[in-house]
Amino acid sequence: MATRIYFGLFVAESKFRSERETATALIKARDRDGLMAFITKPEVERKNVQRVVLKARTFSQTIASAEGGQQVPDSSSQTSYKVNPEFVGRVFEEWIMPLTKDVEVEYLLARLDGEPSAESR
Repeated sequence: MATRIYFGLFVAESKFRSERETATALIKARDRDGLMAFITKPEVERKNVQRVVLKARTFSQTIASAEGGQQVPDSSSQTSYKVNPEFVGRVFEEWIMPLTKDVEVEYLLARLDGEPSAESR
């Protein structure tokens, strides 16, 4: 979880570099809400939640034992999970992504502090 949030710094930097003028204006205005809107990509977030649920389904399956050389268990309505995959997706969507985005916004607000100004270049 900490690694995912830490990687938010690299995502924020990428978003900053892709739209430098917009990001710079929002940072200079100290516009937290604007920066949050700037970094929020609903379609990407939706896909990430789906990916997390899929991974939770895959890795939390209760696997009894393989039969006759079977490599992958067959999924069915009888498949049981050690944790509820949808719950994992909700935790990711409601807690982990918002924490990551808060870190991204804080990073962006501090982003220009270390850069030389245009006048000093």
